[in-house]
Amino acid sequence: MDNNTIEVKVTSIETVARTDFDAVIYDLYKQIELLSSQADEWDYLIAVASGILCGMLDILWVGDFSLDNGRTFASDKVDGFVEKTANILGFKGDNLQGAVKFLEEKFPIPSDGNTPDFGGGLQHHLRDFGHHPTIAGLAFSILTQFTGMSYGTDVNGLFRIVPVHDRSRAFIGTDIPDKIFNGTVVWFFHLVSDMAGSSSTAGITGGTGIPGPILSLAKELSALPFFKNMKIGDNQLSVFLSKIFNGTLFARYDENGKILKDTVIKFDLRGELGAVAELGKQALPVIANDCIVRSFYFIRRFAVYLKNLKCLSMEDTRLKNIDRDSVKPFGNPTITRMITISSAVFSAVDIAEAVMSQKYFVAVNYVGVGKFAVAIGSEITGYLKVRDVKRIKEMYENIKRNTFTETDNNIYKRIGDGVDIGKFGLTLEQTEVLYSLEMYKTISDINKGGLKSQLKAKWFNEWKNYMETGFSSFVGDKNAVLHWYTVKELHRIVAENSPEKPWFRLVLLEAMLFEPYYPLSFEVDKKGNQVPNTKYKELQKLLFQYW
Repeated sequence: MDNNTIEVKVTSIETVARTDFDAVIYDLYKQIELLSSQADEWDYLIAVASGILCGMLDILWVGDFSLDNGRTFASDKVDGFVEKTANILGFKGDNLQGAVKFLEEKFPIPSDGNTPDFGGGLQHHLRDFGHHPTIAGLAFSILTQFTGMSYGTDVNGLFRIVPVHDRSRAFIGTDIPDKIFNGTVVWFFHLVSDMAGSSSTAGITGGTGIPGPILSLAKELSALPFFKNMKIGDNQLSVFLSKIFNGTLFARYDENGKILKDTVIKFDLRGELGAVAELGKQALPVIANDCIVRSFYFIRRFAVYLKNLKCLSMEDTRLKNIDRDSVKPFGNPTITRMITISSAVFSAVDIAEAVMSQKYFVAVNYVGVGKFAVAIGSEITGYLKVRDVKRIKEMYENIKRNTFTETDNNIYKRIGDGVDIGKFGLTLEQTEVLYSLEMYKTISDINKGGLKSQLKAKWFNEWKNYMETGFSSFVGDKNAVLHWYTVKELHRIVAENSPEKPWFRLVLLEAMLFEPYYPLSFEVDKKGNQVPNTKYKELQKLLFQYW
């Protein structure tokens, strides 16, 4: 080649030349098939029917989402838990107020003395981090024991550290074991006493209670500088959380602008437990939908196997031949597609009823919506896997199309057997002529210059190395070594090989069909998947591609 026009350097490539293109492409095709849904009309029909059936079950049996009903249910459970805990610890009575009072007196914590510092009793349990049933709440409780300080936020949501009042210092341990005991065990049972409210309100109004883990975590995060100025609607985040805790956020008002007490639903620990209970009730038709679809998938495919194997009983030894991966109702793209469709139909029925009844958010099955979101996520993940495999398959097809191999040679020889013009196949030397022509074709394009000429030269070096590495396999001769001919050598070899014969037309045809700048190797994407290398992606654009 002419080194005066382009500098050619043989650079190493990461990927070893793959020569059995047909086998590789077939394997990739089978992989795409395994990753693609094989659902038929019966699968789709059952998925739709199950979604409709379970959607109607949700509407007629589960009903509306009700925090009020959920909180009432949770309050009964919490009250029972508090009474049982007090009885285990020595309380002899059988009433909630007595049980709360017993626990309050037996398990006091020092931060209770800082109630005024954190905005008063109504929001004290939310603003004082020592009353949070979270890991952070436990950490602050232990920290109070060792520092003599209480931690929380003021009424404006700003983080505050205040000294424990003198009257509460008696509740701080005297030595390390005592401090750890007070900061963990005593703290835990004090929170149990606060779950149902104070001794004066427990069983009557329910009292303030303590925030649940979700609200506690939100409150702790709201004290960080990053969230300090965050707003939700017209409310600062700290105000928004306070309104959720005291139940006034969604409360209704009378004509005088006063809150209707019956519409106040406090979202303390009992409120969170109530929400979980309501979601658990909503989960039943969602689980039923899932079970129906998966059961149909398993039974149908298991029955097909029994029929094909002609098994007459469960003791038949031929049952061992069943492919378990083909009948198990999970972990395959077909069942994922069926679940996605059934979940979509379920949510569509549910949301349609919510809109028609004008109940909107309270009538929506949130577990069903969540299930549909997860199903869509699985479907998208499957699609992306198929897309990546298709890209790799296209890469190999592109390489195969632009590489003359022994397989191509055999095909042309068979074509030539039926005509009088002679064999179409190429000798080893003639194949080298073809590759040399492809080389000069690429060099000619690079020498035109342009914005991407350096990138084209880089591809050329990689392609040249690739062809040299795989040449022996391409031509089916393990001892073959690729020689790149100069222009003068090409003229001589073509003249010596009777260019009037069909082989030269075949070489010219193959050279014309050759299109450079296709991917030759792999790279690993952000998710750790192997995908065709994108370093030459720019050369596929209309402006820079080969013409």
